[in-house]
Amino acid sequence: TTVRILPAGEKERKNLIDRASARNVVKEAVLPNGLKLFVREDRKIPSVTITAAMLGALAVETEENNGISNITADMILRGTYTRPDSGKIKGALQELGGEIDAFSGINTFGVSISVLKPDVDLALEILKDVLVYANFSEREFEKSKSFMIASIKAEDDDIFEIGMNTLKRELFAGSPYGLRGTGRIKSVSSLRPEDAAAFYKKYYLPNNMVIAISGDVDAEKMINKLKELFSDLKKKELA
Repeated sequence: TTVRILPAGEKERKNLIDRASARNVVKEAVLPNGLKLFVREDRKIPSVTITAAMLGALAVETEENNGISNITADMILRGTYTRPDSGKIKGALQELGGEIDAFSGINTFGVSISVLKPDVDLALEILKDVLVYANFSEREFEKSKSFMIASIKAEDDDIFEIGMNTLKRELFAGSPYGLRGTGRIKSVSSLRPEDAAAFYKKYYLPNNMVIAISGDVDAEKMINKLKELFSDLKKKELA
């Protein structure tokens, strides 16, 4: 329901309503491999936001591997088989005024990219690269692990974070939702590159993924481009 306030005696022009409604239409598609696509046109500024999200994250962690979704999300931006370091991933987009970030929450984790309109093709290439070809090098993994442990220690010095973690542990005892979002020092310290690689292969699947795009794009053409780029991903059953 849309509500608009107009000056007394003035009637709303239907064509304005129609144009506003058209701008808010989201075009949807589902590929044979299960990948769900959503594209929304928004021509106000020449930029595009791309988000790929998967189910999983904290909800599928255990006491033993707590923190693995967080470190896996960080690792996929640290290097792939075709872009061996973060400079070829983050740096490539930052040079063009764009950005890429990985996220890991309670039920979902993934990647978000913001770029200017002319750089969309590069952004999509990098997106597929990090979603499919992350290499989990031991050197970068140790850097990521050190960063995560430092974040955990910083939380342990924050009285608010201590309170929130204690409350979650009490409210959701025995459930993944009672675990710390960043993980525990003990569990993160025990993780190995192959653990993150196995987690990646298990959850970064087309039938467990949604790609949503909003910005200065032609929705129909973008859907077709995404089909060309991601149709070769193989559907697998989640264990």
